[in-house]
Amino acid sequence: MQQQQPQKSNKATKGKYKITTLGRGGSDLTATAIGASLQVDEVTVWKDVNGILTTDPNIIPHAQTVPYVTFEEASELAQFGAKVLHPVAMQPCLKHNIPVRVRNSYQPTHSGTWIRQPPQQLNHGTNDDNRNNHNHNDDNDKLATAITYKRGISVLDIH
Repeated sequence: MQQQQPQKSNKATKGKYKITTLGRGGSDLTATAIGASLQVDEVTVWKDVNGILTTDPNIIPHAQTVPYVTFEEASELAQFGAKVLHPVAMQPCLKHNIPVRVRNSYQPTHSGTWIRQPPQQLNHGTNDDNRNNHNHNDDNDKLATAITYKRGISVLDIH
């Protein structure tokens, strides 16, 4: 059986323009970078899950949506195994204190997860206050945010 060669002529690749994919986290990083540069009130990233979950639903079927996490927690969860976000995708919004909401494109009425600064780190008395008033409970009493898993790696992070 003879293997067919791919077509070399394509309008999208003629001249100086090329099509590319963004890769893991690329669309999230693009959304947060654009949102930060436009100084929007919030950025929403759409996923196929109801936000950041308490654990991997493929391992624990009854995983629940975490309603609120800090930028630091979201980055740590992503770095240590949560696949919903890339670890650096939230950096542009963190830098400009713009909250990010992770929502489900298949269930758009679900509230999802808010990612923002902890209440004690907000710039009180500035316009940034309105960006972070999303009726979050004070999370100082929470024991854990979520549990992540990577095969062959054990990490205990205590604050």
